[in-house]
Amino acid sequence: MIINNHSITFYSFNVKNSYYTSKNFPLEWQLMLLSDGSFTQNLNSIIGQNININLIRQNLINKNQIIRQVWIEGLHKNKMAFAESYWKKNDIKKSELSYCKPIGKSMINDELDISKKIHNINYGYNFFIEKTLQIKHPIFSREYIIWYNNKPLTTIKEFFSPNLDHIK
Repeated sequence: MIINNHSITFYSFNVKNSYYTSKNFPLEWQLMLLSDGSFTQNLNSIIGQNININLIRQNLINKNQIIRQVWIEGLHKNKMAFAESYWKKNDIKKSELSYCKPIGKSMINDELDISKKIHNINYGYNFFIEKTLQIKHPIFSREYIIWYNNKPLTTIKEFFSPNLDHIK
């Protein structure tokens, strides 16, 4: 993934044992990091605001793979997270990658029966996020695969803004 070239992880935990590792995290962070539901829907429920997608890039790479990079934003365009996803061109319908909708919402609208497998949750630095948000401290990120029809549909990596520490 492109964003990985700019990351330094100094803490990573195994999601299989996440209950014991994360029990000291605030409940909101547990919901955001460990939930197999839609991040944007969970965030909407926590903060009570509509969540918007600001598409940075969505194009074809490697002749058969689509990369999609978005900022997930709240009201007043405050950046809540950055997400990067990779798709095989032949595995998706045009409607599944709406330019302005979160992936989860698009899949719900298309009534796709999907599942999510979280692979890792990290805490560390990311040059791109630091530069964009003008911060100098570590952030949480996670990586997961969305499955459809028993096949991997997309790999997603999300980097969470430290501003989420202040949500209630």
